Amino acid sequence: MSEPSLPSPALILASSSPPRPYRRESYSEGCACRSKAFSPNVDETPLDGESPAQTALRLSVVKARAV
Repeated sequence: MSEPSLPSPALILASSSPPRPYRRESYSEGCACRSKAFSPNVDETPLDGESPAQTALRLSVVKARAV
């Protein structure tokens, strides 16, 4: 009896940065997974009084929900 095959995991990059294939390839280089980039069309302007860390956290959540 053969082992059931599981789908390979995927790495999803939510980025509006210009395509840089060598950079995106490096994200998935160390794992056995497929990668796909999506442009989430999110305004990345920091909110008034928001620290860089808060901006990064907020944008990561907003982008994840967008894709």
